[in-house]
This record gives sequence, structure tokens and C-alpha cells, in this order.
Amino acid sequence: MNQLVIVGDSWSCGEWIHQSDKSLKLNHPGMTEYLPYKTLNLSKGGASNWQSLYSMFNLMNQRQHTDGDYAIIVFQSDPTRSKQADQFDVDVKSFIKTADSLLNLYVNLTEIFYIKIAMFAKQFDVPIYISGGLSDVDESLFSLYNNKENIICTSWIKLLHQQHRPSIIPLQFVSDLFKTAKELDRLDLCDEIVEYNDNNFVEFTEVVGLDTFGPSFCDFHPNRQGHKIMAEHITNFIETQSNA
Repeated sequence: MNQLVIVGDSWSCGEWIHQSDKSLKLNHPGMTEYLPYKTLNLSKGGASNWQSLYSMFNLMNQRQHTDGDYAIIVFQSDPTRSKQADQFDVDVKSFIKTADSLLNLYVNLTEIFYIKIAMFAKQFDVPIYISGGLSDVDESLFSLYNNKENIICTSWIKLLHQQHRPSIIPLQFVSDLFKTAKELDRLDLCDEIVEYNDNNFVEFTEVVGLDTFGPSFCDFHPNRQGHKIMAEHITNFIETQSNA
């Protein structure tokens, strides 16, 4: 493997710090500094899974006639983020309108994401691996369409906080899901979101208080130490696969 390509949202960008105007600024390149491979990081702050797919497709399409040998690791974002979903004929609002429940909504959108990963990996003959990030990987769902062995880490949070209960529904809602559900008169989903947040408040507080998150106060991003642990996990994963 000549190169490792990282794709995802702000979680896989690196370490962030809050500025005086309350905006976030990238403070450290994170895992790319610790990985012992030539690495290209295409992650973008606030990116959706659909934007990650779009970046992956463009990269693979551009490189399909070159001799470069590379692998992709995609870090899973909140499945309900809708940016560029239309590029894949996905109408997130339609899914919100028809969802049987909050979990059903997340499962349906995540399943499409996993199907697209499998399609791209086959079309371009490029290995695509996945890791939990803002949202945890659903191992059983991913394995319906991809090799289970391509899951590097089901949950980055659990890697840093063993008490975490993995879920494709993020520990903290960072999308506009509540606002959109309310606009679509899905007050039942709004109630579920509030209940989910209440049930996870204690764990969320524990996680943002870890020395592997921050460094800004109550920042829900892994810091450079959290990235270093992930980089070590990825390195061990690749070495184990190479020796298999």
C-alpha cells in the first residue's frame, strides 16, 4: 500500500480548539502525524456521509487509470446529515417523514451508506475500510454488504471510553434533525430525540471530560491523544491484516 486516504467529518480532521469568537480552529493534524504511512486526509468539518462518499468517488474515479496502490478509511458521521445526499438520490426529508421510529430512520440511512461503500469498492477495486466516529458502525448491517473484516473500529468512542454503548445514533445530536422533524410535524421523533439525549446525558458528560477529548472545555472531538490512540489502532489493524 503506497498511500492511506482518510475521509470523514471534523472527528477525523484532527484536534480542534475554540477561538474567542466561539468558532473552531484546527490545532493539530491528529492521526496523520502518528500514522507510519503516506497519508492523505480529505476529511472536512461538518461533512455528511454523503459528502464523504462524493469525495471518495471523485478520488477513485480520478485515479482509476494510475498505478498508485492505496486504501481508504472512512469515518462514519451522523447518518441524518443531508449535505450532498441528493447526489445519491437520497431525500433525507422523505426518510424523516416516513420513519417508523428514530432508530428506524438511522438504520435506513446508514444502510444506503453501506451499500454505496460496497458499490464503490467493487467498481474501482479499491479496499474501503470503515471506523466509527461521530456515529458508531453497525457491524451486522455493514456486514450485509461489505466484508466484516473491513471494520477497523466499531466505535472510536468505545476505544477511548470502555463503558460506551455503541449506537449508530450519535451520543450527541449535531445535525438539524430536531428542527427538521418539527417542521415536518414529526413530533413523535422530536420526543424520541429529547428522550435519547436525556438518557445519554451522563455518558456524554463523562466522555467530554476525558483527557482524550478537547482540549477546549466540553468539546466533543477527540484531541491529539485520542487521535494517537486511533492511529495506533489503525496501524495494528493493518499490520495484523498484512501478516494474515
